[in-house]
Parts: sequence; structure tokens; C-alpha cells
Amino acid sequence: PLQPAAAQGESLTLDAQLGMEGELRGTLAWTLVGGVATQRRMELEAPGTRAERAQRALAARFPGMLLEGIEARGLTPAVDPVLVQARFQWPGQARVAGVTRVPVTGAPWGLVDALAGAATRQHPLMLESARHRSVEITLRPPAGRALSPPQPSSEASPFGRFSLDVSAASTPGALRITARLDLEVARVDPDDYPAFRGFLRRVEARLSEAVVGVVVGGAP
Repeated sequence: PLQPAAAQGESLTLDAQLGMEGELRGTLAWTLVGGVATQRRMELEAPGTRAERAQRALAARFPGMLLEGIEARGLTPAVDPVLVQARFQWPGQARVAGVTRVPVTGAPWGLVDALAGAATRQHPLMLESARHRSVEITLRPPAGRALSPPQPSSEASPFGRFSLDVSAASTPGALRITARLDLEVARVDPDDYPAFRGFLRRVEARLSEAVVGVVVGGAP
């Protein structure tokens, strides 16, 4: 039977304080299950290179991110989930017309290139492991600033569902933003492949809108 999408993929949870210059500092937890856990486990198993490889993998998702105090579980013995925890710094967010803008889901996910790079297919596409991906960030503004949230959005198709959810966090002025993609199929037939690529493109467009603005206001 087909496993749930959440049993084959990765989730990244960040708890962050935003600085006056747009930098973020906080803690993160990166959880991997199924085939993606097996792949990362092989990369991270050696203690001597673990920190470097975890740093490289997460900096690919959040360019410029620096990690400290990296801890990993689920490597030896090989038991899911693989869990990587660390403190992080993520400097240098974009400023547009004097307003700091934070792309809270990190770099573009590159879904079309990663999952459906060919323009057409003659044979079915098999989606074996990378069927779930989520990023959840709790973001607290600096003193005297307020956060301008993105609009919640969603995309649904026969292949799966994407959602961008925005809610108030427990700390006054803080936001919790969650982007989640679940692919509910493990096989895409050639006739359905163009529609699948179209779905991934729409998800990528939604992700590009996951930007928090930082404006004057809020508690001193």
C-alpha cells in the first residue's frame, strides 16, 4: 500500500528572532523520514564531517545560514526519524524601498527541476521518497517593528496539496508561518505529466509570495 506523503520527506522547524538589520537568529529542527532520511543518514553518519555536511545542506535551503551546536539523532542505529538540531544565524535579508523583506521559506524550492525536469516523458515518473516537504517558522520582530505577513494560500490537484498558513504565535507580535507540500501519488503517468508540472509551477509561485515585511510599529 502507498505510504502517506508525510512518511516520505522532510520538515524544517525554525524559531527565530529578527534583528534590526534583517538578520535572523534562533534554533532549528530538521526532521527526515523514509528514503530522504536514508540518504541523509549516509551523509551525516561520519562524526568528522557531520557538521560541515549539515551546514552545507541547510545553507542550500537558506543561503548564508550559519549553524552552531549541531546535534543529530537517528543515525546509529539507523532509526527514523533523522533529527538534526542546531542554533543558527541567517544574515542579510533583502531590502525593497527601505523595507526589510524576509523570504521565510528560504531559497526557491526548485520543485520542477528536482521532480519533473524533463519537458515530456515516455514512461511513468516514480516519486519514491521526496513526497513531503514543509517549513514552519515562528518569527519575532525587533523592538519597535511589526511584521507584515504574507497572504495565506493553497493549491490542490489530483497529485497532492500545498498550503501556506499564517497565524499569530504566542509571543505578542510574532507570526507562525507554515508552508507544506504533500504529494499523494507515487506515480505520474505520461499523459498526466504536463498537469503535474503545472501543479509544481503553481506551488513555486505560491512559495515566492511567502515573504514577511518588517515595518515601523509594534511594541517599543
